[in-house]
Amino acid sequence: MNLFETVKSAVTVKQAAEYYGCKVNRGDMICCPFHDDRHPSMKLNRDYFYCFGCGATGDVIDFAARLFGLSSYIFFAFLKKVLANITGMLYNLFLYAVKPRYR
Repeated sequence: MNLFETVKSAVTVKQAAEYYGCKVNRGDMICCPFHDDRHPSMKLNRDYFYCFGCGATGDVIDFAARLFGLSSYIFFAFLKKVLANITGMLYNLFLYAVKPRYR
């Protein structure tokens, strides 16, 4: 499983929408953040979203990328770099924590 699939399986579109401040109603509908919307027109499913007003569709990566005005490819490259930096820091922290201490 690559990083893209891992992120998609770990975070749902609804979770991402709630995290970024979208108010999700009982039917998993939100006002579309990609066009001027007064009434909820975007349906959030587990694996994808679809806006009945503007036709926007995609998965959780597409949703987050469009919120920031990026293409999915650029957003995912950024996410990959951030996760690599965090992983490197955690690895170094782990090495320091388990380093044998001599008296």
